[in-house]
Amino acid sequence: MQDFVKKLLVPVAILLAAGSMVLAWTRVSKHEQLLDDGRKLQPELNNIQMRQLVFRGLAQDLLAYSQQNPNIDAVLVPMGLKAAPARPQTDPPAQPQQPSAGSTTTPRR
Repeated sequence: MQDFVKKLLVPVAILLAAGSMVLAWTRVSKHEQLLDDGRKLQPELNNIQMRQLVFRGLAQDLLAYSQQNPNIDAVLVPMGLKAAPARPQTDPPAQPQQPSAGSTTTPRR
């Protein structure tokens, strides 16, 4: 009986090892494909990062310019580059006057 088990375990172990090798190979090939895709996207990422640096520099220049010329704030505030100026505190609206008790007004119909 033990010989039968030994004869059965060896092929099963070989099949499991072969299956593991196939699975590992497919995962490695998928990983290599993803790495290739990443390498192809690297120049585009570099361009995006370069544009971000240029735009950040332009935004800093605009903020420095807005200190000398505040008229440009109308452009910077909607773009989110500068906080909106604080509005001056206004008086609350006056309460509407209610008719006096002695007046005779009829409601409109």
